[in-house]
Amino acid sequence: MAALFGYESFEALLNDKRFNNEALGKVKYVYYDDELAKRLEQIVLDENSDNEDFSADVVFNHFEMLFDGVPFKLITGDSLAEECKDEFENNSYDIFDDNGTSGAIAESDTIFEFVEDIKLEHFDFDNGFHAELSANASGHHYKEEGVDGRTMTISVIMQCEVLVGKFGLSSIEQGEVNGTLDEYD
Repeated sequence: MAALFGYESFEALLNDKRFNNEALGKVKYVYYDDELAKRLEQIVLDENSDNEDFSADVVFNHFEMLFDGVPFKLITGDSLAEECKDEFENNSYDIFDDNGTSGAIAESDTIFEFVEDIKLEHFDFDNGFHAELSANASGHHYKEEGVDGRTMTISVIMQCEVLVGKFGLSSIEQGEVNGTLDEYD
């Protein structure tokens, strides 16, 4: 379990004051990457077992079974990035109330109604998980009926903060938002 949360040893897990029931109750995701396979392989080697069937795959499958009944999800970067995108898509209109878009909205003379072309630009894991998304917003001119308004390109960071160990992550939250008006055609 220590390896799964990114601790160097079981003792490090026991000594971490953040590893407690309250913090674990807030964990939504446990992130894993290619390094987990190496850590599990090292665990198998350290066990020095005579059992030929004992492997890193067996340990990983055991983790998956353990996670079947718990409220957090064992997840890869690709899958978490997709969940970030889904979370944004489900609440995309909230960006119109964000400080990162308010200046562009005020300058645009546009009533923004649509958020489209939502794309995952990239993601990384560095002391937490961060996924950068881009989208386009459009609407109509607020003074002139039937006239298209300006369009806006939006950049959004969706993130999960580290709560426990190195890989125990919070639920997805919207981070920095930046809206820039597109030039007239």
